[in-house]
Amino acid sequence: MANSTLDDSKFILIDKWPGVIDTSQSVPVDGFTGTSHHNSATAAFKVGTKIQVFDETNNGYATFIYLQNVQGSAGAVAAKNPVCVDTSLAATAGNALLPTWFEVCSDGGEVLLEGPVAIALSAMTDDYYGWFWCGGVCPVSFVSGLGGNYVTDSSVAAGRKFTCADSTADGKIAFKNVAQAAASSTVIVEGCGFAMKADA
Repeated sequence: MANSTLDDSKFILIDKWPGVIDTSQSVPVDGFTGTSHHNSATAAFKVGTKIQVFDETNNGYATFIYLQNVQGSAGAVAAKNPVCVDTSLAATAGNALLPTWFEVCSDGGEVLLEGPVAIALSAMTDDYYGWFWCGGVCPVSFVSGLGGNYVTDSSVAAGRKFTCADSTADGKIAFKNVAQAAASSTVIVEGCGFAMKADA
């Protein structure tokens, strides 16, 4: 199926990550993509830290989370790539049921697709630490590079929740509509975001 897109102002993310917003933290002095803490070889914040801001462009609250990028086989993470919990490291260690929650990648074959989702703010180096958007409206007032279109698998519907799927030609994940559960279904996907418009 060909890919489509969804504009940043037409969806919100649902924060499903463990932990609560740290109200003692404020926006980093040099912004969320500052080189002293973002795409950094060493963690400058506690991994899993969440900061909430009010975005004046999209008129709502947005949440950022500090995570470690572990590059998958599909290649480097780029700005606006969705990322999910990487499960390949846990599987290598012999425990596929216990992923390390704060290690993420954008490789559709190596992630917990129906788990928490975050969005990369910029290109990220393998094993480096940085901020990711994980909840609320798109925070374009804080990271202008997040503005514009996001890749979908052409199934996202208006007024519906979406999740992620391994659906792009490059092996990276994209937004996918959460199908209505049939009456006999025993599996209901919760969804990681909510679309206000269908993709196009």
